[in-house]
Amino acid sequence: MIFNRMDKTFYRGDNCHAYHFFRKGVLHSTGGYGFWRTNNHIIYFDEKSKEWEAYSSTGTPPQGIYGGFVAYIPEKDELISFMNYTHDVNVNNGTFFRDKAIYRYSFKNNKWAQIGSVYSKIFLELFDKANPDPHNGHYFTGKYFIMPAIPFSGFQEYYAINARTLEIFNFKDYANRLTRFNIYSHESKVIEVLRNKELVLNIRPNQSEKVVYVDSQLENVDALFLNLKSVGFINEQIWYQSEMFNWYLSLLLIAIIVWGVLKKGKSLFFKRFKYANELKFSGNLINKSTIFLLKRLVDTYTTGGIDVDETNSILRLTTLAHDAQRYKRSAIVKEANVKLALLTNCHDTIQRQDSDLDRRQKRYMINSLAINAVKDFLKP
Repeated sequence: MIFNRMDKTFYRGDNCHAYHFFRKGVLHSTGGYGFWRTNNHIIYFDEKSKEWEAYSSTGTPPQGIYGGFVAYIPEKDELISFMNYTHDVNVNNGTFFRDKAIYRYSFKNNKWAQIGSVYSKIFLELFDKANPDPHNGHYFTGKYFIMPAIPFSGFQEYYAINARTLEIFNFKDYANRLTRFNIYSHESKVIEVLRNKELVLNIRPNQSEKVVYVDSQLENVDALFLNLKSVGFINEQIWYQSEMFNWYLSLLLIAIIVWGVLKKGKSLFFKRFKYANELKFSGNLINKSTIFLLKRLVDTYTTGGIDVDETNSILRLTTLAHDAQRYKRSAIVKEANVKLALLTNCHDTIQRQDSDLDRRQKRYMINSLAINAVKDFLKP
């Protein structure tokens, strides 16, 4: 078996513990650590120049891609990355900062986007226990990120995070088929662990002086999680902390305010309507002179009503000056119409119209819509 090196060069020592992957047959590398800081570079090995070249990008990239989860999704031609560590020896005394944001990079657009954050309590607790050292990477099968459950509970237990859906699955080896099986090579010094996508091979030597390899075990890790129910999503928030809940709460508050305003307005409307219905018309609301005027207007309804002079006489306004007569007559008729509206349901029971003989002359008459109600009122 002959192994050939693909890159034939080094990338300046800046990509320790970087994520390596093939995209369309070209070797790529993203993130890593070097020169006392993490980086967020996406680079590829150029066969023509025999050197590493970098992609230029836009958007919102993670500050560093290191110690977290990163995977290339070939069918979407995208990178997904989350829970990365950022470190710079000149920032906060070189403290490692954990970024809970979830990022996606599109090779088509050369653009980074922050698409969410990690909120799952199960996942965060698991991450803290399984990954105290940011130098340790995570095994990606091409479909799942695999994490062992810690502490050991008497049987092998693994969690898987689907890189495409961000769902979490849990496998418990109750049958003890994986008792002597390791996924990570650093779990045992005497077991060789070889991985190729979802396939993991364990080679176990005997403990003799010659160290003869006598036992092996091959497992399809993806198959462990077939037909298992999801235990949640890494970006699943507690319902009352989610952005969707905040939107619903805001809409609910707006709806309550609008409902309150409408209810108050409706209440006032019905109060007025109820008051108007409860306020019955009474003859006591109309004085004698107005009643005399109504009787005369009913008598002259078919002949076109009465003129201004006769109206002044009935209302006893003849002794007033001409302007005073007009002002007082208008006020009396207006007040009478307001009160008569309760009886006739017309706002102008007594109408002022032009004379047929001379438009300059005005006459008063009963509204045709109110004549019957006024007649009934005047009956003895």
